[in-house]
Amino acid sequence: MIELAQHIEVLLLENDCVIVPGLGGFVAHYTPAMRVAEENVFLPPTRIIGFNPQLKMNDGLLVQSYMAVYDTDFSDATRIVEKEVAHIFTALHEEGKVDLPNIGELRYSIHGIYDFVPYDHKITTPYLYGLDSFEM
Repeated sequence: MIELAQHIEVLLLENDCVIVPGLGGFVAHYTPAMRVAEENVFLPPTRIIGFNPQLKMNDGLLVQSYMAVYDTDFSDATRIVEKEVAHIFTALHEEGKVDLPNIGELRYSIHGIYDFVPYDHKITTPYLYGLDSFEM
């Protein structure tokens, strides 16, 4: 699962959506810079990660990442991704949650609903890197 999370994290650097076939899509939402008037603070723009369980169709992006890392063909890379997704489902059903390092936590409720909680540190975005909040 850690390896899958690493692929998702790297792909989200340059893509707004990474679909994990059979699981769902991780979507980066842009949040513009904003001013908190009460505190006289300006916050930089960020990207926050969300999860859409309806996006399950394999668009090939994640599989191509595995192809490049493992120097293998599409069908072998697809099998590797499918095994990792199977591990995620097993962990979700046994433990109720799965940690995706640097991305967030995927949870499974007794009602069969998947819930994603992104980590607070946001995701690194090359064109937003280094921007910080400041006071005036």
